[in-house]
Amino acid sequence: MDTADDKRQALFDLIKQVAAHLPKEWRFNQFAEDEQKENPELIGENGAKVYFRYRRDKPTMVNVTGCWPKIPGDSRYIGVSDWGVMDSNDHYPAMNFSVSRQPTAIATDLKRRFLENYKRLYLLCVEQRQKTIDHRELISHKVAAMERVAPVERCVHRHNPDNPRLYLQYKVQDGPSGEIYFNSQSTCDLKLTHVPFDTVIKVLATIDQDVTKYTQGS
Repeated sequence: MDTADDKRQALFDLIKQVAAHLPKEWRFNQFAEDEQKENPELIGENGAKVYFRYRRDKPTMVNVTGCWPKIPGDSRYIGVSDWGVMDSNDHYPAMNFSVSRQPTAIATDLKRRFLENYKRLYLLCVEQRQKTIDHRELISHKVAAMERVAPVERCVHRHNPDNPRLYLQYKVQDGPSGEIYFNSQSTCDLKLTHVPFDTVIKVLATIDQDVTKYTQGS
């Protein structure tokens, strides 16, 4: 009877043979074998990675799944569905195969049933990740600009770091206070209390000038 180590090595050997029949962009992760990881892996471009695991309910079957782009320090984006790139016609990339099949046959099925769909969705996730990073950098610059002119305090919730809330609080009795909430890259919601009437007039006049410029320009 094969031991767990024997089965593990057999799967590593099989995936290494499968990788030899795949496009060059996919390569066997030798590091995973050298480090005695439990499951073999394929490495692709832009951080793509494919995992192979024995199914617990069917020991002779192998389940194939992939990893998805992440943002360091952000636990919200852990799967393709979290990036919002799948439409109603898309299917989640996953497949199974029997270890009794030949490596060439497995490679052919892997390309057709998994890799093409996985790569397409993975690259869409990478694109969304970059948009998210760019958005955060832009918001960070805008927050820094506010911090230079007013005593605002950042409050970035771990579940929604893309739309930070700022608290404005002057440390004087009955001084202006309030909240600034970013709802896009170009607009925010503003709620203030204890603001002098003359200041409100100036703020409204500035807003009116901006609206007039926008209306005339459109």
